[in-house]
Amino acid sequence: MVAAAAGALAPKDAYDAGLEKVHRTAPEYAGGLSNHAPMAMDALVAGGRADRVARWTDAYLAKMPAASGEPPDLERYATGKPKDVLHREWPLLVTGWASAGWCGVIRTAHAVRALRRAGALIRRASPAELRLIPPSLIPCARRSASLDAGA
Repeated sequence: MVAAAAGALAPKDAYDAGLEKVHRTAPEYAGGLSNHAPMAMDALVAGGRADRVARWTDAYLAKMPAASGEPPDLERYATGKPKDVLHREWPLLVTGWASAGWCGVIRTAHAVRALRRAGALIRRASPAELRLIPPSLIPCARRSASLDAGA
């Protein structure tokens, strides 16, 4: 593990600062490609390279389109603990995972790992932490709705 430089952010703080930037971009772009920023940031933190999160995030997001339309309904996800939200939304995740190219399940797994690392699965999450779950559900929700419409 690399020693943190003087004045460097703690891993959770570096991750949260990156999330604040990421949430200004769309979870999907160019017709369904996935924004991998939250997953890559989580991998950097888990690998002991929180010192790299800000620089990597800025470079990656410079290539990403801004979020368009209405943001995800955070109120729906702010009611309770993230663990409860995931339990409630499980049917949506399951029906949309495969048709979303598995990105929803991968993104959800990274979100859960980041929330667990912060101890937020069993307590009320911070605003930055709350924003982890909705983008992982969006691709699944869109695919699930299209599957339901075609039934």
